Amino acid sequence: MHLPVNSFKHAIAARKLQLGLWSILFSHVTVKIIAGAGCDWIVLDTEHAANELPMVYAQLQASDAARGYSSAPRANRFGRAKDNATHCEDELCVLLQVETRRGLDNLEAIAGVEGVFIGPGDLAAALGHVGDAKHPDVLRTIEATIARIHACGKPAGILTPDETLARRCIELGGSFVANGSDQGLMARGAEQLVARLS
Repeated sequence: MHLPVNSFKHAIAARKLQLGLWSILFSHVTVKIIAGAGCDWIVLDTEHAANELPMVYAQLQASDAARGYSSAPRANRFGRAKDNATHCEDELCVLLQVETRRGLDNLEAIAGVEGVFIGPGDLAAALGHVGDAKHPDVLRTIEATIARIHACGKPAGILTPDETLARRCIELGGSFVANGSDQGLMARGAEQLVARLS
């Protein structure tokens, strides 16, 4: 048995659009449900759920995190993947999120991973526009950041509940785009159902 190919990693490296969703509800049931929706990828969000982890801030932290992850022991499919030791690096995909001024300032330094994605909600707050990810300053910064990521030779991505912004990022060459989460889909779907029956 050979190590499975990471089709997501190879697709974004080739700049082939990958559409995804974020799972925030911390439930294997919701992950299974959204996995069957036709997504190319799912992020298991460890920042906004009960299993919150700290953000990566500076270039040194980011590069150390990537190095630490890439050198960590990996599963070899219970001893079945005989090529694990020689090919695991080929299939490992490390992505970092930029959502602060510090992240923007260090973008070129932290772009040594497989890709970088933008968090527009926190980025808006960092730029002084709390709750307004559609502010012209935020949108200009997002577009400029996508261009900077591409200038580093890396694929760019974004998570946004705003379909217009998601489509704009795709137009700009975004390779991995998420336009929602299990939590958002459940909340909006429930609200819409109740509103239709009211």
